[in-house]
Amino acid sequence: MRRNFSDFVFPVVLLAGLVTGIAGTASADGDWTGHASLMIGQTYLDDRKWGALDRPEAYGLEIDFRNRHWPVNIAIDLVGSSKEEDSLVPGTGRAIRQSADISELDLGIRKIWDEGPFFHPFVGGGIAIVAAERQSLGIEYDGDSAGFWLDAGIYLAVTTHFNIGAELRYSWAEVDLGPERLSTGGVTAGALVGFRW
Repeated sequence: MRRNFSDFVFPVVLLAGLVTGIAGTASADGDWTGHASLMIGQTYLDDRKWGALDRPEAYGLEIDFRNRHWPVNIAIDLVGSSKEEDSLVPGTGRAIRQSADISELDLGIRKIWDEGPFFHPFVGGGIAIVAAERQSLGIEYDGDSAGFWLDAGIYLAVTTHFNIGAELRYSWAEVDLGPERLSTGGVTAGALVGFRW
């Protein structure tokens, strides 16, 4: 069954609302803290087999939360990347549309140093559930796999509940797309904006 970014959106947004609601209520007692951030950026895929599609735009929803007595936050991130490219078929003068879409549901932990008033650096990592789709020469291939993810970055507390930030992410998985096995691994540089409680 084909799965892509949109398949993950509803359950993750529902979970984000649930977590934010519960944690927001609990934070009144000072027990819970966390972040819900939107990410936008650029991915640089490692595998040369992606060709002209190896620099897709990236976007995501990143959530982490913890009880203040825990040493690390639980992280639930939904990250996607996509690109379309028109290429000329040699000798024909005809252009064809190529596209790539990669979706990740990233589950793991994130350590956030929040002792300072403004700057909160973080690192994280865990497992990545990846779905990928590639279209070329009018043929569409899709597949899914599991891998891992890592991230590091910093939140800047603009107000008590509003953050901006930046991060570098790395994720890796190998997916069978028709006759080829491609790595979805690569570095994503992203900007963050979001809410904290």
